[in-house]
Amino acid sequence: MRLVINHYLPYKTPLQLLMRHIAKLNISSLILIAAGSHMDGVVSCDTNHMKVTVVLSKSSNWDYHGFTLLHQYRNDTRIQSENYFMLHDTCRTHPGFPGVEDVDLATYDVLAPRGATSNIFAFSSNALTKLAESIRPMSKADAVSKELSREMFHGLKVKSLKPRICRGRVDVYNTSHPRLQCYYPDFFLDKFISFGTMGDIDGHFRSNGYGRRLAQKMKFTCASVPSL
Repeated sequence: MRLVINHYLPYKTPLQLLMRHIAKLNISSLILIAAGSHMDGVVSCDTNHMKVTVVLSKSSNWDYHGFTLLHQYRNDTRIQSENYFMLHDTCRTHPGFPGVEDVDLATYDVLAPRGATSNIFAFSSNALTKLAESIRPMSKADAVSKELSREMFHGLKVKSLKPRICRGRVDVYNTSHPRLQCYYPDFFLDKFISFGTMGDIDGHFRSNGYGRRLAQKMKFTCASVPSL
């Protein structure tokens, strides 16, 4: 199973934190999808401890460009894999990550938590085309609605895992704008969500216009939700 990190280039601080945690685990290779680049293409950036394949893209599409770029370069031997695990630069791993193995996808297309996922889940290469073909350019509000509707999974065999647990807000990146910390018990993973806002990392903090509506939806899509 290949680890795939969805990354937006201005988000260097979250990526550095994530990589420090990944370095403590027995992970020998990963794919980094780097959006917001000045060029498109695939390059190898191997280190002494890990083989890293970087997919550069001028464009970005919130959490979704990772799927479309994986599909675009799916025949590149540096990208090819039987299975993938997608996460984001604003995550933090714990011992036990990723918590799922290739054998778990032998009879399923997707392994994903019930409810909200932030598009963090494991999937087979056979599912990649269907996942990528469901994606179009969209606004942030459209992207969140797409995630919560789980329409990407239509027609795929999905194993539903434990829902994520939202634990409260923490200023993990020292921006003075705390993010919502959500823990994925089956993946041994935290995701830090800029809930109802955007731009805290790159210094352009602002409302994204959907926070209050999303708060109501999330009460039904997380195992627990603190006061938002």
